[in-house]
Amino acid sequence: MVLVTDRPIGMGEAMRNPRSTEYDISAVIMEFYQEDGKDKGEGTLLVGAKLAFDKEANKLEVESLGSQPVRLTNIKREK
Repeated sequence: MVLVTDRPIGMGEAMRNPRSTEYDISAVIMEFYQEDGKDKGEGTLLVGAKLAFDKEANKLEVESLGSQPVRLTNIKREK
């Protein structure tokens, strides 16, 4: 499951116009599996990211703002 949304950019950040304004989306990527009859999983949170599509490789490229994305562990699906 993938959720992508726009990243809020505050007035101060917009006025300074730093490089971070290029990373205008946030994304949550979650992968679920069955364990003991329950949906459990892991994922990744990208607070600021930039997407591009490489037509030659037919691949989506994701560039994250900062050094490492946030790892999500022990995710549980609630119904």
